[in-house]
Amino acid sequence: MKDCLFCKIVKNEESAEKVFENEDFIVIKNKFPIAPIHLLLIPKIHISKQDSLLGLDFDVWENFFKVQKLVVEELKISPNYQLLVNAPGYAHFDHEHMHIISGLEKPLG
Repeated sequence: MKDCLFCKIVKNEESAEKVFENEDFIVIKNKFPIAPIHLLLIPKIHISKQDSLLGLDFDVWENFFKVQKLVVEELKISPNYQLLVNAPGYAHFDHEHMHIISGLEKPLG
């Protein structure tokens, strides 16, 4: 997608601090963290939040959870972490992604 920030990060057209990358996903540090550890798990292909919500790209969620488990283990993130996925109306970006958040004294919510 032409104007998608996450697509530009995947293509190295925009800078981001990558902490993990594989064939299908990248993980970057959030530029505006709400916790000591605040990472964004982003698929390399553009998946619209609306399509994700409607189940049009449902298969990707199995991979999201596999990769987040790998990232948490590789980066030795405390077992006290949260995963956050914003709904389309709340999200700042249409490109589907997952937040990995850790280090808060109290959980979000």
